[in-house]
Amino acid sequence: MNLKTVLILLGLALATIFALVCVLLTRERTPRTCQHLPLEQEDIEDGQSLFEPQGPRYSVRNNQVLFQGWSFAFGMSVSTGLRLFDIRHKGERVAYELSVQEALSVYGSNCPGGMSTRYMDGSFGLGRYTSPLVPGVDCPYLATFVDTHSLSDSLRPQKRKASLCIFEQNLGSPLRRHYSNLQALYYGGLVNSALVIRSIATVGNYDYVWDFIFYQNGAIEGKVQATGYPSSSFLHGDGLRYGNRLWEHTLGTIHTHFVNYKVDLDVGGVKNSLVAHDMAFEMTRAPWSPEQQIERPRLTKKVLDTEDQAAFRLQSKMPRYIYFAANSKNKWGHQRGYRIQITSFAGDHIPEASSMERAISWARYQLAVTRRKEEEPTSTSIYNQNDPWTPTVTFADFINNETITNEDLVAWITAGFLHIPHSEDIPNTVTVGNSVGFLLRPYNYYDLDPSIYSHDAYHRDVTEHKYGGKLPYHRRPVTGREYLDINALIHRELKKAPHFLTACCESDGTNLAILTTAPRGFKSGDRVTWFVLFHNVAGTGYYLSPVGLEVLVDHGDLHVSQWQLLQVFYNGRYFASTEHLEQEFVAGALEVVRLKQPQADSVLGSMKPRRPPGSPGPVQFEPQGPRYSVRNNHITFQGWSIAFGMNPNTGPRLFDIRYRGERIVYELSLQEALALYGSNCPGGMSTRYLDGSFGIGRFSYELVRGLDCPYTATYVDRHYLVETDTPKTNQNSLCIFEHDSSLPLRRHFSDSQSFYYGGLRKNTLVIRTISTLINYDYIWDFMFHGSGAVEVRVHATGYISSSFFHGRGTDYGNRVGPHTLGTMHLHHIHYKVDLDVDGQLNSLETQDMEYEFVKDPWSTQNTIERPHLRRERLEKEDEAAFPLNVPMPRYLSFVSPNLNKWEHPRSYRIQIISFAGKHLPTNSSMERSISWGRYQLAVTQRKEEEPTSTSIYNQNDPWTPTVTFADFINNETITNEDLVAWITVGFLHVPHAEDIPNTVTVGNGVGFFLRPYNYFNEDPSVDSPDSVYFSSEQDAGACGVNPLACLSSAATCAPHLPTFHFGGFLNLSLAPPLGGL
Repeated sequence: MNLKTVLILLGLALATIFALVCVLLTRERTPRTCQHLPLEQEDIEDGQSLFEPQGPRYSVRNNQVLFQGWSFAFGMSVSTGLRLFDIRHKGERVAYELSVQEALSVYGSNCPGGMSTRYMDGSFGLGRYTSPLVPGVDCPYLATFVDTHSLSDSLRPQKRKASLCIFEQNLGSPLRRHYSNLQALYYGGLVNSALVIRSIATVGNYDYVWDFIFYQNGAIEGKVQATGYPSSSFLHGDGLRYGNRLWEHTLGTIHTHFVNYKVDLDVGGVKNSLVAHDMAFEMTRAPWSPEQQIERPRLTKKVLDTEDQAAFRLQSKMPRYIYFAANSKNKWGHQRGYRIQITSFAGDHIPEASSMERAISWARYQLAVTRRKEEEPTSTSIYNQNDPWTPTVTFADFINNETITNEDLVAWITAGFLHIPHSEDIPNTVTVGNSVGFLLRPYNYYDLDPSIYSHDAYHRDVTEHKYGGKLPYHRRPVTGREYLDINALIHRELKKAPHFLTACCESDGTNLAILTTAPRGFKSGDRVTWFVLFHNVAGTGYYLSPVGLEVLVDHGDLHVSQWQLLQVFYNGRYFASTEHLEQEFVAGALEVVRLKQPQADSVLGSMKPRRPPGSPGPVQFEPQGPRYSVRNNHITFQGWSIAFGMNPNTGPRLFDIRYRGERIVYELSLQEALALYGSNCPGGMSTRYLDGSFGIGRFSYELVRGLDCPYTATYVDRHYLVETDTPKTNQNSLCIFEHDSSLPLRRHFSDSQSFYYGGLRKNTLVIRTISTLINYDYIWDFMFHGSGAVEVRVHATGYISSSFFHGRGTDYGNRVGPHTLGTMHLHHIHYKVDLDVDGQLNSLETQDMEYEFVKDPWSTQNTIERPHLRRERLEKEDEAAFPLNVPMPRYLSFVSPNLNKWEHPRSYRIQIISFAGKHLPTNSSMERSISWGRYQLAVTQRKEEEPTSTSIYNQNDPWTPTVTFADFINNETITNEDLVAWITVGFLHVPHAEDIPNTVTVGNGVGFFLRPYNYFNEDPSVDSPDSVYFSSEQDAGACGVNPLACLSSAATCAPHLPTFHFGGFLNLSLAPPLGGL
């Protein structure tokens, strides 16, 4: 081997393994201001944009980024793409390395090229094919764009202009907020503004959008979204076993996308352990009523000691809380940790019997945690692509049951999704719904949430007709008048224990806040409620300051004078009355925890800013006013039309949702929100809140402009009639706005055969309201995309509920204050989705992927594992009821009997995003009242007598429910019928230190998509006037060529925008054909 050959090989190795970004900022950034914001509504073509009133709040120096306590270094590997190092928050390293490892695509076809394709994109070069970014589509116009450099095949440095961008994104929603309507009136909140670092790799037909996102609460998100062109085969023979027909002779071939990340966390130091938390139900006798049993959630904890225990295979059940734990503890005695939360729709991996499986064995696992070793720097190799039968790196060999307790650990995360190309993938696959990734969230890492430091009269009684009889008194929701009478009773009883109250709480009882629990008793006819007492300081969240005192009140009699206090609980003990409690205290037989009256400036739940205001973050603006219109309760926006309303009990609901004049959905409505708690205190352990009984719509209050919704949003009043003869108004309690997601809806940069760029920014119409239900604030969003998709999402913020910390309290949550236990609970949300897909009569069809071993048609001595498409029609309601925790087909659609141009049934797909775990055990006496929670999805015939899945009367008599959803499912036919989908989403919440003072929305969001699937003949967004296209032969800065170049002159009020510039075709030669990629 001569010297020249050695040098070439050495250069290629350096280019592959060690090439990092050489950073050159493309332009200077200066503060810009805008004199006024447009208020008038016009039908204009320019959409939402972002501007920074006083310039960027982050800084970039060489390859180092600083942003509100975050610092990190970034680089670009030729093979694996974007990677980050030395990631610190508030000076402490959180992660040593975050990097993409590989992107795998496995195809199925009846053509040899398709059936044999398993692309490992790292071998082609995720960094090498990072494409230039277009301002205003790929990234916000005012982002910082960075050039990257790498060694080319000729060993010469090659520049890719503006191939990485950094920007602060206003996500258009609160990071956390609470509106208080109890004890004191106040509002506190924080805009959810995050730093994004992005690159987009164009590898052949696909464009992968790689994002790392840094939130103010210390969380990091890694996310990839897929757009570009689907791959295809010539349609012949049994081609429809392997995909859908997209054009005259074009088969869109079924395939999977798997992406692997390396996450080298250093939580409170290099040495960490892996801990899993989850929730389990235990049947226990009620301490205050031993003849009764109650199902109590408790916290399960386990340290995973070895690598084998920490290797979670695809499709296996993984603990809902899994985190890297430090050796150090926070203020409240919990191990400091960072939690890993994965969002993925990955299904079957290639069978392990396949001769090439070991080359991609990382894809066996959704999560694997191993000891960090210098000799195991990557999960794969660029050489695995061309010799997968004898892989250079085999990830499965990393897992050899070594101990992972108190070691330097690495998490290897796999996320993915199944893609069955359909008409709406023409011309381009859209990013909506094609997004997977992970979230790293502080879990007791801090002592509280670090973001706190961030700057006509008519009446007809239909009761008997609707419910089949009279409703007994005990079922009715508790009214405001009833609560006042209960409070008066409690305060009278507290006066009988003056010495105890002075000693325990520095109180005479009048300044203690009283919080209800529900349901009220153990059997039908009971109206007996536990009330929990808290220290109350005006302007703060009293929910975090329990005093250890709880009282049981019987308020079932129609005469208030017959109500009575039945029991008292204090610090682990039960007493017959407050007099009994006082006697025990005076006799010295009671252990008292002496709590000082908290002061407003130091109380645990204060949301008052701890720092003076800083420079404002990015703000959304509409250069020529809003592009949607609102007339009464009717909205129109770029082909969409929607009627909206607000039910005082169940909250937001939409009707007659149409796209391009065709009805897609008759009704889309929230049905119920369940919060089920566990505790070793009676109030907490007996709490199962059904929020519709309290009033999800009733308690939707005024939204704060600029924080709850964008400043220029349209705000709408809502009216209701509850507990009064006159209507009440919640002003500005619903908002409507167009949101710039700072992301392409679809795009492709072509560096093969010809140079061109085409894209469309992802602008979405959002309808939002926020309900404050005692301590929790739920953000309800309904979003309408240009691709014809509907997205529904709920985020939870506000205050956690708590119990007094005593005894084995940490079996039921985490300590978050001196005497405060954040009690574990689950949130389950239920929706009604009455789809009418190309008419009222629909059927339900599932599609998924399976592997089959076949002999290679061109090489019969060899076999190949070929993915093929499995289609099935579900005929009965029982088949269409999918319990929680049961794998559900990854493609599930409402299909019309009518076909599109390519002879596929016109359909809309349901795609659910949820972390819901265990439902209340079915042997529980109250489970039938919330039996909708058994199912992640249930599809039934639509019936006028089944309008809702629950009732406001189920809360106070769950033992004899007024409406039982399980009875809706009676195995009736669902073929060619008017159907309704009932969807449950949820998550487990184990409160931790960072929930103080307020739970943040990051990671606490669940919901679902309704996505067109062969409903159209091509992606409807192709007709959008926002589309951008230019080629290397055109001047991208010319207004007639590129509408983005017109933005500065089109805007009636905007920051001074620099002239549009795109240098993505400079210093670039045509890429090689890549073997037909």
